[in-house]
Amino acid sequence: MTPGAEQRPLPANAGEESIAMLDKLRYSTGRHSTAHIRTGMQKTMQKYAAVFRRQDYLEEGCKRLHEFSAEILEIGITDRGNIWNTDLVEALEL
Repeated sequence: MTPGAEQRPLPANAGEESIAMLDKLRYSTGRHSTAHIRTGMQKTMQKYAAVFRRQDYLEEGCKRLHEFSAEILEIGITDRGNIWNTDLVEALEL
């Protein structure tokens, strides 16, 4: 792109999909907290994918990680605020 060149105009609904995704997560009421899922995944990785690896441990670790990743569909956020919402930020990072 040439410096100073005119940009195409944004669609009238630009960004609405992103805001909808954030609001869906911010108002989620699932039964699993971000901390529960993150801690479970962390401990699974530490136990089953450590420095010294065995095939059977890796297979078991993959199975358990899939179980935790399925819990993300039932995540629940307790902080509904827009300011300094670490609960939302951690859920987005997860």
